[in-house]
Amino acid sequence: MKLLSAYFKRLLTSPLLYFSVLGTAAICFFGAYTEGNTSVIMSFNNALFINSYRNMIVLLAALPFSAVYCREWNEKSSYYVVIRTSPVESIITYIVVQVTAAFLVTFLGMMLSVAILCITLPELVDTSYVYTGTFTQFINKEQGALYVLILIFHYSVSVSAWSVSGLVISAIFMNPYIAICSPLVISYILELFTIGTGKYTDLWTLSISFSTVSESPFLSSAYICMVFIFIGTILSLLFSIIAGRRIRCEIT
Repeated sequence: MKLLSAYFKRLLTSPLLYFSVLGTAAICFFGAYTEGNTSVIMSFNNALFINSYRNMIVLLAALPFSAVYCREWNEKSSYYVVIRTSPVESIITYIVVQVTAAFLVTFLGMMLSVAILCITLPELVDTSYVYTGTFTQFINKEQGALYVLILIFHYSVSVSAWSVSGLVISAIFMNPYIAICSPLVISYILELFTIGTGKYTDLWTLSISFSTVSESPFLSSAYICMVFIFIGTILSLLFSIIAGRRIRCEIT
C-alpha cells in the first residue's frame, strides 16, 4: 500500500500528467471546432469519429507513466523497489497507476474540452437533427450532458485498457519511446482488424459508444466496459508474466 501511495503521489505531482490533460483538451477542442461548430454534441461527435484526433489522445494518455517501468529497470532502481516490497506488489502498482494515469488524462482532458466548447458554441444540442442510437436517446430526452459524459467515460476506459500494452512492450524491449508509442500502435491495429466483424467485436465502434449491442443503455454500457476491462486484464496478465520473469532472473 505504501508503494502504491508513493507512486500515486509521484503521478499527481508529475508535470507530464497535467501537460497530457491540457494536450488532450486542446486536441479535442481543436478537432471539435474544426470538424463542425453547430452544437457542442455534434462537434464533439465529429471529432471523436476522426482517427487522427483519437490517436493523439492515446499517445498523450501513455505519456505520464508508460515508460516508468523500463526507465526504472534500466536505472536499476526497480530492483530496490522489489527488494523493499515484493514482486507481486510492485507489478500490481505499475498496472494500477498506469490505468489510472491513462483514465485521468483522457477523462479530464475531454471533459475540459467540452466545458470550453459549451462556452464558445451557442447550444449543447442541435435540435434540427434527429438522433438515433442506443445512447443518443439521452439527447432526445434532453439529457445531452449525460450523453457526452457516457461517451467520454467509455472512451477513457478503452484508452486505459490499451495503455497497459505500454507496460507489456516496455517489459520486453526496455525502451521508453517504444513504451509510449505502443498503445497507439496496438490499439490501431486491433481496431482496424476488428472493424466490420460485428457489433459485439468491433472495438472501434465500441470505444466511441457507437454500439447497437442492446437497446438498453445500461446493458450496452456494461458490455462496452466489460470488453475493455477484459482486454486490460489480458494485457495485465502478460505484463505480470514478463515482468515476473525479469524480476526472478535479476534476484537469482
